Amino acid sequence: MAAAILWIAAPAFLAALGEGRIGAVLVHVLLPWFALALIEGSRSWSASAAASLLFLAITAASPVLAPVLLLAVIVWALARPRGFARIIGVPIPAIVFFAPLVLSALNRGTPLAVLADPGLVQPYTPTSGWGLLVGHPDADLADWDGILTAFGLPTGWGALLTAVLLAPVAALALLALFFPGARRSIPALAVAAGGLATAWLAAQVQVTTIGATATGPWPGAPLSLYWLGLVGAAIVGLEAIRRAAVGVGSAAVVAAILAVTPLLGALVLGTVPVHPGDGRVLPALADVAGIRDPGLGTLVLTPEADGSLAAELQRGEGTTLDDQSALHAGRTEVGDEDRALAELAGNLASRGGFDPVADLQHFQIGFVLVTAADPQQPDAVAVRERAVASLDAAPQFAAASESGYGSLWVFDDLERDDTEPPSRGAYGYGVLAAQAVVVLIALLLAIPTRRRRRVVQTQSSLDEPAATTFDEDTDG
Repeated sequence: MAAAILWIAAPAFLAALGEGRIGAVLVHVLLPWFALALIEGSRSWSASAAASLLFLAITAASPVLAPVLLLAVIVWALARPRGFARIIGVPIPAIVFFAPLVLSALNRGTPLAVLADPGLVQPYTPTSGWGLLVGHPDADLADWDGILTAFGLPTGWGALLTAVLLAPVAALALLALFFPGARRSIPALAVAAGGLATAWLAAQVQVTTIGATATGPWPGAPLSLYWLGLVGAAIVGLEAIRRAAVGVGSAAVVAAILAVTPLLGALVLGTVPVHPGDGRVLPALADVAGIRDPGLGTLVLTPEADGSLAAELQRGEGTTLDDQSALHAGRTEVGDEDRALAELAGNLASRGGFDPVADLQHFQIGFVLVTAADPQQPDAVAVRERAVASLDAAPQFAAASESGYGSLWVFDDLERDDTEPPSRGAYGYGVLAAQAVVVLIALLLAIPTRRRRRVVQTQSSLDEPAATTFDEDTDG
């Protein structure tokens, strides 16, 4: 029970829930099952196959975990020579699935882009090494500083209070090295060290971009691995102290819950960044037109804090989560089409004699959207005002709407063609078939096939009544 509560009260897990990082949430849920399957995998083919599927799911949700988990599998295989063949094959499905992505990243000259979180790129504020040590992946997360400041205490005490509240768990994990059962605590602490090191490395690399902001993998998923090792070692310590385990374990659980109270409060009060949407990423007019014509383009101009203007071309209803590609966002070289689009955006945002009709026809752009700027960023406000004034003065455009999405203009003279825009990241059916076969084999192996002992009930003939078929007839 203590282990379950401590696992749910992990700071990285609550932060992932609050920020809507589904991949990190999935990693946190699957990690304990992967650990159990990997341990049992040395004795069972079905367990090793289940571990391979979990390995695939975890690394797909957070690729930055792939190196440390691969190292853990190799070490465990070497430590269990009898089950070496079962364990060493655990990463095979993940290798088959990641191979096309690795080759694509190498061809682009951006091998580290494979480590980026999948889907929508979300920037974050890296925390300090001390913050990672107490399990906080993001410096912008709710913590005790905001609560203590309300009581007049100086900023900085919140991190210290969090460390003090999490100290019982850390103490149990470290003391387990000197208690009976230390052989189990050493691997757990090694896992914790690997997760912490991976979280620190994740915060140091910048592999994707969103506008003018460069960011890297979110450290929350590696911190879940770090927390798994700590909790595992702490449970070993609790088992060693026996009679005092209930009292000490209860105190550690209560302290851990108090440490994450600000995060729990943010989830309950709804002050987290995640909020319900209306199902659209574009204004209503562009959204309806995109539904009717999926190839229609909307040029989205986003003012940046440094005074630049980010340009993005949306097709149809706009780019949804299913269309996001972190590998695509990890490019370091700008293609010819991107340069042409950036040149078009720059000319549209500046007054001059430029005629954009040819480029608008080339990109099949029917709408131009200038998003709202943060009032606290004067450079962003200035570049937005300049872009709005330029588009208002352009005779090719007509102002369409003002909404929470920003200012929208429509280009009415667009001549549509039936040419579909090129897709990116597509692989041949042969690759997909090979991946499907590997997953199918793993699924079949994961089905338990142990022979069950069949209990055969026998009944002694001495307990049965005597047969009367051949008895003599005494009535005659």
